[in-house]
Amino acid sequence: MTIGEFLVIYERNHVAFLKSRLGTSRRLQQYVGQLAAIQLADLTKMQVLEWFHAIGQAKGGHAANQAIQQLHSMYTKASDWELYEGKNPAARVKKFPKHSRERFVQSHEMPWLLKVLADEIPKVESYFLTLLLTGARRDEARLMQWAHLDLDRALWHKPTTKTGVPHTIPLPAQLVTRLQQLPRITEWVFPSSPNSKNGMQAGEWSVTAVESC
Repeated sequence: MTIGEFLVIYERNHVAFLKSRLGTSRRLQQYVGQLAAIQLADLTKMQVLEWFHAIGQAKGGHAANQAIQQLHSMYTKASDWELYEGKNPAARVKKFPKHSRERFVQSHEMPWLLKVLADEIPKVESYFLTLLLTGARRDEARLMQWAHLDLDRALWHKPTTKTGVPHTIPLPAQLVTRLQQLPRITEWVFPSSPNSKNGMQAGEWSVTAVESC
């Protein structure tokens, strides 16, 4: 069985049930798809390392880290489903260091990024649009509450900022429309779960939207 053949099985029996299935599927095809012709049992550690570093050079460390994580997950599932015996060739690969602010989105990249966001669930799409269109810090956005918003007047009243001073900023019409479409199931605009007492947790959002172009 080739990696490409297993990829079909993996998408049908695992990826299809993920909330971020569209973005995950896109990344699998883009990156793991490069290995499709190789037999599942024949992929070597050296091939994995060369593939991993090539992605890092072309797309950035974050994209490479996510690609190796997905490949590792694929081989784990293949072993669980008794379709592969042996060591996981994606295991123990040293990832690229994480940087909280590697780069800024360039104007010519915005159409691509908006297209990627459209593949995400509404909560994640709206969260990243909030970051992109308001310049808010990540923690400010993920802890946003409905009580802080005046959508009729397109305003966001931040109770505290980095300086500790309350601040009100205007919201773009595109973002107001997205926020109005979100369900108001808790006090949080981006809750961790329907019954959550907290905003979306750090690291919870999909990686799709923060990949390098």
